[in-house]
Amino acid sequence: MFDDAFPGKTLLDVLWLGGGGLDALGRHTVAALLNAASGDVDYAFSTAYVIEQFNNAYPSVTKSDYTSLKNMWEEANESDCPLGRAELPGSGESTLNQEGPVGNTLRNYPNPFNPSTRIEFAMPVAGPVTLTIYNITGQQVRVLMSGDAAAGVHTVVWDARDDSGSPVPSGLYLYRLITAGGVEVQKMQLVR
Repeated sequence: MFDDAFPGKTLLDVLWLGGGGLDALGRHTVAALLNAASGDVDYAFSTAYVIEQFNNAYPSVTKSDYTSLKNMWEEANESDCPLGRAELPGSGESTLNQEGPVGNTLRNYPNPFNPSTRIEFAMPVAGPVTLTIYNITGQQVRVLMSGDAAAGVHTVVWDARDDSGSPVPSGLYLYRLITAGGVEVQKMQLVR
């Protein structure tokens, strides 16, 4: 059903959509899928439930069916997990935590990349940090950094391998930085 609702679009394309109605439902459904699939987020819904509910709402005769489900995902995304507290790109808001700027200046280069990319972020103060790579379906691919980091600029190289050391396929990936100051998510593309 998702393919019928958003023909020719990847999950990342839908995540970047702006607007209301079906676009808003799609955007929040993708965020819910990412949160449900994440191993380090205690999320209220399973991926199967998210998919089932979207399939029940689409296609709908009334816009209110979309709004009701979108509101449910939005509430869960806001209250249950760090990724959900970041505004979604395409919504006209910053991708930084709504509770205040993260201040990490997260980026990677080169992007697109092959065979590796450097992920850089600045920590204004020392503290705990987790840097995780996810595939476009929201499955955790690799934890690059987890622990305390000193204040300053940090660079971590990702060699396009998963936690088991196996090469990952070409495609779009998300990388998420969690610090005491908030959460920031960016995208990157591996081209083999």
